Amino acid sequence: MMENASAPTWLLEGDLIESTGRARSRLRICRESGTILERGDLPGDPDVTWGEGVIVCPGFIDIHVHCRDDPGGSQRHKEDYSSASEAAIQGGV
Repeated sequence: MMENASAPTWLLEGDLIESTGRARSRLRICRESGTILERGDLPGDPDVTWGEGVIVCPGFIDIHVHCRDDPGGSQRHKEDYSSASEAAIQGGV
């Protein structure tokens, strides 16, 4: 599909879960800005990746982690604070 030059490029459409736990269905995220937009007709002829079953959780942080501080002990093969932090920076959260 050829993209309309004046239309924004959309990343996906999915269901949003707000911090209150309230669900809002079929919201869209713009690829260029990362902005969550309200539902409705898309202007122009945008390129959309439909996220069937996608749940959008803005600001969601996975705080359930297991890190070891055992550099010389029997647990050194498991994730430590350094490797967990690097994974989070690289989008591994």
